[in-house]
Amino acid sequence: MKNDHTPKRHPRVQTKKACHPVWWWLKNGAAAALVLLLLQSARNAQPTYDWVYTQLLRRNYALARAYPDATFDQKMEMKLGESYRFLRYIRQSTPEDAVILFPSTEDFRTPDNPFKQEIHNKLFATRFLYPRRLVQRQELGQSPYAERITHVVVVNGRGKDDLPYPVGPDVKHAVMPLHR
Repeated sequence: MKNDHTPKRHPRVQTKKACHPVWWWLKNGAAAALVLLLLQSARNAQPTYDWVYTQLLRRNYALARAYPDATFDQKMEMKLGESYRFLRYIRQSTPEDAVILFPSTEDFRTPDNPFKQEIHNKLFATRFLYPRRLVQRQELGQSPYAERITHVVVVNGRGKDDLPYPVGPDVKHAVMPLHR
């Protein structure tokens, strides 16, 4: 008996033949061209894609190249302006375990509103204020944190009535402790 270490194949199993390199390049090149064509048509058909590329990505890249030594806070302030300054003020004025009564969208939408970003969006604000908990007025009966509120954010002069003590009329934007 001959000692043969080659594996025996079942007669119905076929081995795959190697593709010629030219055909491999042609198939993959055609697939890549098709994907690029689809991406370009999606970018033209959907304005959001164009905004992400021309506004968001290109401007952020230019900003990073122009100020390579800027800190994160400086970059965010250049990008988001007054919205980021206010969120940073809230973050610096409250402890990490704070539960903050955060204004509703309507409180931010006044004619003299200095905030231009989506600061009214709870998810947007949480990105900058975490680990602090945010509770919006419409969540007061539903949120498990509603009973543990420690601070109140005043925006555009709204929110002062949630505090148990008087606040002067000159306070437009602030974060105040619920109890002094």
